[in-house]
Amino acid sequence: MYKTSFGQYFKIIEFDYSYKDGFSIKSKDHSFKIQNRKSKTVEMSYPIKMGIDIYSEKDTIAMISELLKIEGDKRPCILPVICYNSLRSEIFMGETKQYSLQVEALFIINQLYFSHPFNYSPFPALFDERDESILTMNEKGIAKAYAQYRQWFAEIKTVGLSVARERKIYPLNGSIRWY
Repeated sequence: MYKTSFGQYFKIIEFDYSYKDGFSIKSKDHSFKIQNRKSKTVEMSYPIKMGIDIYSEKDTIAMISELLKIEGDKRPCILPVICYNSLRSEIFMGETKQYSLQVEALFIINQLYFSHPFNYSPFPALFDERDESILTMNEKGIAKAYAQYRQWFAEIKTVGLSVARERKIYPLNGSIRWY
């Protein structure tokens, strides 16, 4: 069973003991089910507003810390790569139609930090401007994104969430950005 202090903030339910088929995250009135393509059931809902008004700064920091631990989970997420920003009428033009659970973790972090997360990250896919590659399953590119998120996380822990949001301190500040 996947054990973490994350359970203090989210209730994690395993679909099997080997952590093969993903997991469900439940918190207060919100739930996420993160599963790979082998799972028999598929459910996912993103709240319109998640972290800004619902959780304390301490809880938000703790949840982000736990989500960063999902780095390296290359299993595919069951959800398709689509635009979650209802104000944009774009479609995903990449060849791959799936992304890894580690990318999903970063996508959820954005929902905890930003008041309008789908403006910052409309698609659950990363893009490297240097070579114009789409990073949904690319291990090296995703590792670079995680390095930037960890650097950002250290900074927001130091200055505090409110100040970081006010100063518009964003997780990605190099050639990698959200698609």
